[in-house]
Amino acid sequence: MSQDPFYRDGKFYDVLMHALPLEDQEFFVNKAVASGGPVLEIACGTGRITIPIAQRGIKIIGLDVSHGMLNEAQNKATEKGLAIEWVETDCRNFALPVKFSLIFIAFNSLLHLHDRVSMERFLAAVRAHLLPEGRFVFDIFNPGIYFLAKHSGHRRQVASFIDPYSGKSTLIEELIEYDAENQVNRTTWFYSIGDDRDVKVHDLHLRCYYPQEMETLLHYNGFDVLEKLGNYDGTPFSSKSSQQIVTCGLRE
Repeated sequence: MSQDPFYRDGKFYDVLMHALPLEDQEFFVNKAVASGGPVLEIACGTGRITIPIAQRGIKIIGLDVSHGMLNEAQNKATEKGLAIEWVETDCRNFALPVKFSLIFIAFNSLLHLHDRVSMERFLAAVRAHLLPEGRFVFDIFNPGIYFLAKHSGHRRQVASFIDPYSGKSTLIEELIEYDAENQVNRTTWFYSIGDDRDVKVHDLHLRCYYPQEMETLLHYNGFDVLEKLGNYDGTPFSSKSSQQIVTCGLRE
């Protein structure tokens, strides 16, 4: 899994998240409320989704491997008077003394698991922590050959925001190189702050899981796919969908 510094600075990460056009929060909050709890969010980061769920009165635990992210999440929860349990551990081998009605992992975070063994260990941990009628939900992008080919090798602007430390305007550009042998989308983000170009350079490597490949992995690791959407508004998944939003249950 990624240990890039980008995932260690919660304050910087939060500002960046506000600069991106994200549409997933309401979807996962509604899933959590409908489940009744308890809920586990894996790769919760700074609590962008965890905290709104807790504000709806749902018992939730936030799990992440990054101390910096969880520290920022705890600060934000404390400011809002919320008592949320935060667990710092690897998602491939966590062990908690409770089972959940909903476990979810959002924002393509599942794609940090690059190999079959890591994915199987992760799915085994999720399976062990789900209640019999519980649900496992995740979202990942739907790999588009055209998109990967079009943008590979070319820098393009991703976002702009105000750096939380310097107060200067920050521009992010990305360079994509698709590793077809390993099905990994290797992205480099270049940060230009004020007039200084490429002040920071971060690598973000995400595994591409194709739709049928993912369904096979789920099947042979004890899950049934109950629903598959292509958008957070409930649009069914199709070959044109940019997202794979999957709800699973335990196979009997």
